[in-house]
Amino acid sequence: MKDLRYNLITRPAMALVAFISLFVLGAAAPNAHAQQQCSVATLRGLYGFHALATVVPAGTPRTLLGMFNFDGHGTWSLNLTVDDNGIVHTVSDGGTYIVNPDCTGALNPASGGTVAIVIVDDGREIYQMRTVPGTIVLYSTTKKVFPGLGQ
Repeated sequence: MKDLRYNLITRPAMALVAFISLFVLGAAAPNAHAQQQCSVATLRGLYGFHALATVVPAGTPRTLLGMFNFDGHGTWSLNLTVDDNGIVHTVSDGGTYIVNPDCTGALNPASGGTVAIVIVDDGREIYQMRTVPGTIVLYSTTKKVFPGLGQ
């Protein structure tokens, strides 16, 4: 009788200890899905993009098609074609960029203004939003391999 009572008490207690140990050990183990860490080196190479925009307050459409080149050290250049409500022109620009460890950052064009960025997929894609008054632009930029351009 004593062995039966001992088993009825100790087995559930041991099961509870084992169950709790799984959580404790799991919390101490490194996270297999650790959050991505970024730096200016995360952005390196050529990235193609396209965007649709609205110029405010006029409400006229703007389309953009271009290519960024990030050097991995905090400097970028850009060549793009812009269609402003039917008037097409090309633009070259460049500037500096910062990247925070949480993969957010900013582009600082030499032409002025700021573009907020979020880096995703280990630097293979960038979400961007122009943060100056006068134009609403939200676009996605994807790293591409361009044969013959050193990529």
